[in-house]
Amino acid sequence: MMQQTALQIGTAILNREAHDDAVLHALLVLLPPPQRILWPKTSLTEIIFMEHLL
Repeated sequence: MMQQTALQIGTAILNREAHDDAVLHALLVLLPPPQRILWPKTSLTEIIFMEHLL
C-alpha cells in the first residue's frame, strides 16, 4: 500500500514538472497505461506537501 502511494505521488510530481519540460512530458506519455492512470489521482495540496517534505 505504501509503495503504491509513493508511486502515485512521485508520478504526480513528475507530471506537474512536465508542464514546463517538453522532454519529461514526452517520457511520461510513453509510460505504460497502468502508470499513466496514476497521474490525476494526487491532489495539488498533497503534491506540494510531499515536495516540502522531500
